[in-house]
Amino acid sequence: MPQCKGPKNVHRVSKLSFNILDLANRASHDGGSRKAYEDCKSLFSKATKELESAAKEIKNNDYDRVDRFVFGAHMCNLKCYGNIEKGNDVEIPIGVKSEMMVFEELSEAGMRIIERF
Repeated sequence: MPQCKGPKNVHRVSKLSFNILDLANRASHDGGSRKAYEDCKSLFSKATKELESAAKEIKNNDYDRVDRFVFGAHMCNLKCYGNIEKGNDVEIPIGVKSEMMVFEELSEAGMRIIERF
């Protein structure tokens, strides 16, 4: 049975959520940027819940559900990035962008591992 790395991944998503919220607060003068960041905050909140659910399902050996939850979290990250890319004036600091890319890579790796079970 695979080791559950859920808490570390959940922490990473929580950190992204906090960073995005900070960006939203600093972009209060720019309605478009603020909305994009607030949408991302909501998406990362959902991603956190998805990963917490995945961690629980690993303990139940229900890998189909684990895969669905990890995929859901992965899609939240991609939607956030896509929403920000749509806004021409919305910028992501390199550190936050890097965290998003790491999260994407970890999600994809997790899904590949889960497929083996």
